[in-house]
Amino acid sequence: MARFIIVTIIISLLLAGGGYLFFETLPDFFWASIILLVLSTIGLYRFLVNIKRDKPDYFVPLYLATLVVKLIAYGAYIFLMVQRKPDQMFENAVFFMVGYAIFTGIETFFLHRFVNRS
Repeated sequence: MARFIIVTIIISLLLAGGGYLFFETLPDFFWASIILLVLSTIGLYRFLVNIKRDKPDYFVPLYLATLVVKLIAYGAYIFLMVQRKPDQMFENAVFFMVGYAIFTGIETFFLHRFVNRS
């Protein structure tokens, strides 16, 4: 769990650094997006690890359910970004989706390692 948190924080710092290099001015939802992605990724990873330990039969259905919940919640977040800052729609949405792909990949990688080790 500690390695996952460390890697997630390092990736979030690299994502923030990349944002400073890529954007002339940071989108308004830049830091909110990073915080949302980091906290939700760590929280869901912890939840899924506990499920795998306590009730392994429920792991796959709950993992798939978390993907659906994330897509709905993140879709609502993108909708909120577009409604609040339509002039920065592209920057906010693209940055968030890149972050989503990276953090989902990290979560999946570490879950795969955890499941195969158990």
